Amino acid sequence: MGPWSGGKEIQSSIHRWIGYTKPEGWHNQVHNEPVLNYQVNYEKAILGNNKKFLFTAQVMARAGTLSTKAVAGPALMLGRFEDPYGDPQQNLKKQNVKKLNIYLYDHASINLVGYDATLQGGLMNRQSPYIIEPNQLNRIVFQNRFGLVIAHKKLMFEYWQSFMTKEFKTGIEPKTGGMQIAFKI
Repeated sequence: MGPWSGGKEIQSSIHRWIGYTKPEGWHNQVHNEPVLNYQVNYEKAILGNNKKFLFTAQVMARAGTLSTKAVAGPALMLGRFEDPYGDPQQNLKKQNVKKLNIYLYDHASINLVGYDATLQGGLMNRQSPYIIEPNQLNRIVFQNRFGLVIAHKKLMFEYWQSFMTKEFKTGIEPKTGGMQIAFKI
């Protein structure tokens, strides 16, 4: 993490490409530090036929130098989609034949935060110019991401929006969104 991660260069390039203002504040970035994390995810279908409606429960646990937290929450998919629990090779073959997959999704989660180096600075390098003190962190953070996916054969388009409660007491409630295009090889 830190300048080694290339975040400043990526954000500056994107701002230049879209004709937006030059990014400010990179002088406050946390200092360089290697990241080592371990994460375990588990997801289970609760309701649905796995093709038009699916309701799942998801949990995640992460520990390491970047962040330590636990996350749990439900997810919902509605529309026309391949079984996310099916054989990936069979799904790929079906998608090459099927005309169109289109679905909406919503994924809500509760995050139980133990440590976050992006806010608190690194574990080894404690000299970052601006850090949030541990007593200022919100240890319980709600997050919701919802979106639309359109997939045809090996091409996928996604539009999403996300909302999150404050990560620290004087912070803001971030609302973000984005689009992505993916190609299956």
